[in-house]
Amino acid sequence: DNPGPDPFILKGQALYQLGRLDEAAEPVRRAIEVANTRGNKVQENWYALLRVIYFETEDYEKLLDVLEILVTRYPAKEYWMHLASAFGEMGDTKRQLAAYEMAYAQGYLQSSTEIVLLGQLLLQADVPYRAGVLLQEGLESGAVTSNANNWRLLSQAWILAQEHDAAIVSLGKAAELSDDGELYARIAQSYANLNRWELSTEAAKTALEKGVKNPQELQMMQGMAYFELGKYAEAKAAFSEAQKSIKGREAASRWLAYVEREEARLLELGIQP
Repeated sequence: DNPGPDPFILKGQALYQLGRLDEAAEPVRRAIEVANTRGNKVQENWYALLRVIYFETEDYEKLLDVLEILVTRYPAKEYWMHLASAFGEMGDTKRQLAAYEMAYAQGYLQSSTEIVLLGQLLLQADVPYRAGVLLQEGLESGAVTSNANNWRLLSQAWILAQEHDAAIVSLGKAAELSDDGELYARIAQSYANLNRWELSTEAAKTALEKGVKNPQELQMMQGMAYFELGKYAEAKAAFSEAQKSIKGREAASRWLAYVEREEARLLELGIQP
């Protein structure tokens, strides 16, 4: 009569071992209730057992309750990572990010994969500058693996944060580690955003040589850059190439006509374009 928590825990463990998960949680909850009523210490492994039961039965609401107790009373990397994962399973990306941020602040995120995941979550949450700082620090310290994908992710963060100079540097690093023409296309766009037309045309040329998915878009940008530099012949050549694509034909034709009109206007003024 009036048993303490230990036999309830024993029953819960036995039911779990038998695979009777739907029955296993109740005696464990009862053990915690009895311990709290009597002022006895609740053991960490009791909550850990509940965590496993709720996880395996996919009862995420109750799992979250248990995990929040675990990270509060018995903070450990395993519990913080499981909490973040549970929020992700429920589609609650805001609280998933918060859990990862807390884990990072406590020094639990140490592997490259973990830090990169936090960076991705920050980008998804529209916090690109924070993502950029995090990834930059990780890449410079060696905590994040220096490869093309991670430098590309950093460049995306800087581009979204409107930090174009930093984006160009990280894109350059990614390009050094890859033969992907798309990286040079992004460099060309970043230079164009800064009105550095000469550098933009050079990067665009390299991108086209290496190959890109939508060359007409790059040719259009290249033509605009040449126009800004007053290099009308090169601009017309770029727009003529863009004209060859169905997607770029209409816009390229308008730009080509505009360049030719501007060229004619300058000639009328006695200015050699």
